[in-house]
Amino acid sequence: MSIDGKNFSIISGSILIALSLFFAYNNLKKYPHYLEAEGTVVDIHRVRQSGRTDVSYTVSFHTSKQTRGVFRTEAPFFRTFDRGERVGIKYDSRNPSNATLNDPISLWGVPGIFLFFGSFLLVSSRLEGRSSV
Repeated sequence: MSIDGKNFSIISGSILIALSLFFAYNNLKKYPHYLEAEGTVVDIHRVRQSGRTDVSYTVSFHTSKQTRGVFRTEAPFFRTFDRGERVGIKYDSRNPSNATLNDPISLWGVPGIFLFFGSFLLVSSRLEGRSSV
């Protein structure tokens, strides 16, 4: 059985949209019990490999119970921080070391990318079907 370009686009687009929904559902399920706080970048880590430099940050913050939390995070998409810079974070109220930057791209970038490309493939397969009539 051979798959033509239109069917490939439909199948691929559907899979990408399903993955988008899966990741969005996981975010919605995970983050409602997360609390927001303001943290401080306390350290910057740079690792050079294969001709590029990967950057990550150590962020320190205080929970609502005034305990100190610390976590390490990758650099967000197209954003850099300086040591001492204040950043918004979300942390798990049950496990404060499980935290992330409170940044829309960090939280919703992956589902958004899958949704965009999946929709593009579905729309292009639809247009391809109309042009062949």
